[in-house]
Amino acid sequence: MKNFKDDEFHCNCGCHLGVAHMDRSFLLWIEKKLRVVLNEPIILISTIRCEGYNRLVGGEDDSAHLTGEAADIYTPDTGYRSRLISAAKACGCRRIGIAADVTHLDRSIILPQDVMWTYY
Repeated sequence: MKNFKDDEFHCNCGCHLGVAHMDRSFLLWIEKKLRVVLNEPIILISTIRCEGYNRLVGGEDDSAHLTGEAADIYTPDTGYRSRLISAAKACGCRRIGIAADVTHLDRSIILPQDVMWTYY
């Protein structure tokens, strides 16, 4: 990938899950669509997760992280967050979660669509 290294796509617990476990269409989407439209660096905080790590961080049982269809992206300020969300929506993202300094984007088609939520 041009803008990402394979080791950016891994479970943060250190298990065996990595880029090979990511959903290929999500990888193409984040590299060839989102990154191009945003035209700014993207710092990935969390992508693929094993079930144990997902539980540890309070993830939902049906989290798109488990299928490699999600990324939590570092958003250092509200301006970047606004640009990221605008780019994501322009690229067809219909599931967005907002935390203090992270924005969750996922492309699951089996989970509810056209939703945006906040984490506390």
